[in-house]
Amino acid sequence: MTDSDENSSKIVRKEQLYTDLGFPQREPEDAQNQEDVVEVHSECADGDDEQSAPVEPPPVVVKADKAEDKGDEFNPISEFAVNDAFRSQQVPSEVTSLIGGMIAPGEITLLIAATGLGKTIATLGLLEDDIKAGRVKPQYVVYVNKDDSGLGIQEKVQFANELGFKVIADRPDNVFSKVDLINLTRHLAKSGKAKDSFIILDTFKKFHDVNDKKETVNFYRALRPFTISGGTILGIGHTNKATDQNGRAVYAGVADIIQDVDAALIGELVLSPTEQNAIQAVEFRREKGRLVKTPSVICGYAGRDGLSWRDRVRTVHVLTKDEMEVHRLKNARLGDLEAIICISEILRIDGSMKKMELVKAVMETTGESRRDVMATLDRYTGDDPKRHLWNFKVGDRGAKSYKLL
Repeated sequence: MTDSDENSSKIVRKEQLYTDLGFPQREPEDAQNQEDVVEVHSECADGDDEQSAPVEPPPVVVKADKAEDKGDEFNPISEFAVNDAFRSQQVPSEVTSLIGGMIAPGEITLLIAATGLGKTIATLGLLEDDIKAGRVKPQYVVYVNKDDSGLGIQEKVQFANELGFKVIADRPDNVFSKVDLINLTRHLAKSGKAKDSFIILDTFKKFHDVNDKKETVNFYRALRPFTISGGTILGIGHTNKATDQNGRAVYAGVADIIQDVDAALIGELVLSPTEQNAIQAVEFRREKGRLVKTPSVICGYAGRDGLSWRDRVRTVHVLTKDEMEVHRLKNARLGDLEAIICISEILRIDGSMKKMELVKAVMETTGESRRDVMATLDRYTGDDPKRHLWNFKVGDRGAKSYKLL
């Protein structure tokens, strides 16, 4: 074998070795330099393959496309980084919360509660406050209604026309799909209008299968460019009929529904309307939150029958803890009314009376059990006129004498 034949054999074996090991193939014009990069020993050329010496992989040279080669300062990371997009934006020192303090701009938030608890009424009622206060621009508010009858949509449209925002609903000739939603969010992001935009999805299960993990993840991932650009999304959804081990409501669907959004609140009924007290109250407790840290928000509205939808929306308001306590006390007093009247009348006539004498007198008059009378007596004992009706003084041998406030 000549020297030329031997060199040819080495090149062939070397190229075959590259192929077997999965190394990148080299361009033909570089073949002359390849022998300088990887040296194949004569044993590898003439001996058994299993006895071949280990071969170091050739260096991989990544050549930038001439159209993209921008010189020594070219950094391919820059094409993916968002530094320039946020360069002119200031980080707010304080977050302006929306919808009664439940959601923050630039986030995906879910508001979840059982059917009939007033999720939509609470959302739109508090949205009216935000629009009138100038916290949101109505021309960039979109309410997507996919969970209503024709009459219900008509009510929402009239309400929207009053305030100047848009309602999207399915029509026979135009169904608003998931693709349409994603395209809308991307168009708003590209046009620079995302930071002013607020999209409400009623309900979000109409846009993805809440029990499909992959679909859920992909759906909220597709909305991320919109929120990164400052857009705000509120999704309204439902809880399961079954509760958790503590008796609290839980959201319907896979765990990724909560994991892939920025914030979530779950609503539970905390006050039912009565004939004397028409307020219905729902407490939305925060299941997850990044910017707004409020643990819960209590929303009240008129729950009595006979009101129109628009009139009911006008009654929506956020209740403070003190206001909620007043309503609770008012409702509790209705159940205790007979015993309250009896205790008050006895103390008004006698001026004061020892506890056990008072309990016995009320039992004889009302026919209620000793336990119920004592519970009523204790419930309204104290020195706060807003909450209590009577108080006591401790006399000889620890005896308690009760007197009206």
